[in-house]
Amino acid sequence: MITTRFLLSILISLQVFSSAAPIARNLLDGIGQAAQDAIRRGEYQREQLRDRRRNLENDAAIWRQALDQNPNNIHAQQAYLRAENELADIRQDERRDQERINKIEDMGMGLMQDATQAFVLEPVRAKQKREEAMAVAAITQRKANEGALDRIRHATSGETVQRLAIATCATGAALIAVYFMAKFGLYYAQRFVGMPKLVRESSDKNLWQLFVSMFASAKEAENFLNDVVLSPDIMAIINDLAKAAQETKNDGIPFRNVVLYGEPGTGKTMIAKRIARYCGMDYAILSGADFSQFEEGQDIQQLHQLFDRAETSKKGLLLFIDEAEAALRDRKDQDNRGKALVDAFLARTGEKSNKFMIVLATNHPQDLDPAVLSRISKKVHVPLPDIAERVKIMQLYLNKYYVEHATVLDGEQAMLAPQLDETALTTIATDLAGWSGRDLEDLIGELRYVLSSKHSRIVTQDIVKIAATEKTKQRKELTSYDGHSAAQQSLRSVAK
Repeated sequence: MITTRFLLSILISLQVFSSAAPIARNLLDGIGQAAQDAIRRGEYQREQLRDRRRNLENDAAIWRQALDQNPNNIHAQQAYLRAENELADIRQDERRDQERINKIEDMGMGLMQDATQAFVLEPVRAKQKREEAMAVAAITQRKANEGALDRIRHATSGETVQRLAIATCATGAALIAVYFMAKFGLYYAQRFVGMPKLVRESSDKNLWQLFVSMFASAKEAENFLNDVVLSPDIMAIINDLAKAAQETKNDGIPFRNVVLYGEPGTGKTMIAKRIARYCGMDYAILSGADFSQFEEGQDIQQLHQLFDRAETSKKGLLLFIDEAEAALRDRKDQDNRGKALVDAFLARTGEKSNKFMIVLATNHPQDLDPAVLSRISKKVHVPLPDIAERVKIMQLYLNKYYVEHATVLDGEQAMLAPQLDETALTTIATDLAGWSGRDLEDLIGELRYVLSSKHSRIVTQDIVKIAATEKTKQRKELTSYDGHSAAQQSLRSVAK
């Protein structure tokens, strides 16, 4: 015979699942909406590729027409070949993106089917079983004594069932969260939470970025320096460093620490990030000057938190400290607080580690503490670009801002003049000795304001020269400005 206690447990369980169904459906709607949003973002990216492809097809047609008129036009031949090559790359990117979207859609449909099975069909079956159990319970209740009926009424009261329903829904939501954490990177989620405030930038992604990166191509890692302009000697050194770091990571042996030194804006941060991506390592970027924002004692605490995070990284962490001389300079020139920070760094780097690789960037390596320098295995000088490299850097940013991504001014798209070739840029670069890559990027950014002031939408050699003259003037003003003298002169003018 079915006991009253057994029937009671059936009734409570079925009522709980019936009460939890609306919340479960809300979770299901949320999953569907997230999938739709992801697909829409993918479609938007595809539309951007289509627009870029159409623009390149138009450019190719124009240059093809120019070649038909004059087959010996070398500039037209080069421009036509570049357009055709970029078109081929874009078509390949479109095919890859379509494959990724198909995979995302298939996975989304699978998740929706699983969720529908769990949250829609199962509650319907539960409702049917509840009705059957209630019919049996009605017969049993008539035979039970009043004491048992009182206990049943109390246990099945609306308040009790509501509490159990809430508890069950919370448990279900937790199980769903665990499922997605396990599928898209539980380790990442745990690692992301405790990133120290000291870190300016890191390789951490949100869960959706991590999910999309599962379908990313390895092309970026293989060609990690394809859009970086360095001298051939430095390029070879960086390639060797990256390959050595990758082999070190794969073999599980201690990493070699590196110092990159040279003038500001020469690409030291960019080099460190590219090495980390090539090796498949995590990276964290901070500045030595950032330690000063914390109170005494907190700066050392932040440093220890950072190394604690590095020790738990399964992929290995590349720790890049820019302006390293601001925090790790010679202790004989520092106060007690500065000495304590250097001591803490030395304590955490006393032995080489297979968990983290340190890359320091500095303008003055001789200012670093001798004990810090003793932790370094390789020193690389990153010089200012020569004239050929300055030309390549300008070409890189002109292509980035005026070909790959259109610059629109007052509704009109700015274009590069056909005459703005390598010869024209070489003429301009001759007068830009001592300019860093960052300076040259700022120069290309200045073109936007020059075009607006000249009411022009064609980037010509003269426009670039005007921008270079303006940036040179700004550089001289910044280096020669004396605030105290200017203030005194202003006061004298007011007195007169």
